[in-house]
Amino acid sequence: MAAYEAVVDEAEDAVFGGMTLPAALSAMLRDTVLFLYQKDWFHPQDHARLVIAGMGEAEAFPVLIQYSVGALAAGALRYRKDHEARCGGEEDAFVVPFAQDDLIHTVINGIHPRIHREVIERAVRWTPNGVRPKTEKDEAFDAREAELAELLHEIVLAPYFKPFMEAVSALPRQDLARMAEALVNLTAFLMHMTADEDETVAEPIDVALLSKGDGFVWFRHKEVGR
Repeated sequence: MAAYEAVVDEAEDAVFGGMTLPAALSAMLRDTVLFLYQKDWFHPQDHARLVIAGMGEAEAFPVLIQYSVGALAAGALRYRKDHEARCGGEEDAFVVPFAQDDLIHTVINGIHPRIHREVIERAVRWTPNGVRPKTEKDEAFDAREAELAELLHEIVLAPYFKPFMEAVSALPRQDLARMAEALVNLTAFLMHMTADEDETVAEPIDVALLSKGDGFVWFRHKEVGR
């Protein structure tokens, strides 16, 4: 807490106009700041996502890592690694969508994420004692929910996802770039036609290829016009 002391004092003066707060309230404000910047949590309006993809000198196959990046706290950048995907071993290929990702998840998995969640929630409610307790953890409820999620994965996701990824792993690099462009274009079109969501994906769309031999090469770039 000592690292934030001067900043908290300055913020307290700015917010409360020089009022002298009771010691207990002042201590609670400092505890709030401590919890805010030490917890693995980022305010939805105060963070960004950073995606790093490619192959370093130590990697023989592509690697993708996603971070959540927040504000500076006591001179240190707050960040958290959210996701990591690596080709090689059991994974020959992967498709990782970001931001407005519901449509791409639908293409990959064969079911819209919202429908997937709704099916599980409704199915759980149809089982005996299917109302989740509001104040205490119900292990039996969680077990039913996990069992239904596994069943849905077995009958819907797995039969669709595996053949799709096998096809992706066999595509030449140029076709992979075309697929990525098509998925983003489709998402942009859906966002344009959806009235109840912000249009955060739109043309023009830039597409680049990363490879061990050629490095970074534009496939589609608005300045190049390819």
